[in-house]
Amino acid sequence: MKNFTIIVLEFVILHIMIMKIVIQLIIIIMIIIIMGDVEAVVIQIVDGNNRKKKE
Repeated sequence: MKNFTIIVLEFVILHIMIMKIVIQLIIIIMIIIIMGDVEAVVIQIVDGNNRKKKE
């Protein structure tokens, strides 16, 4: 019985560790996507301003 609880505990700890890594990866991907969107928007605004100045 003691061995069984240790195995379950190890499994749970491992699972939590994996979940933490997965969540961190998701957060990093989200940040990259958001940064990319922000960059695209900034470029569009700058382009718009340049076009207005040329006219």
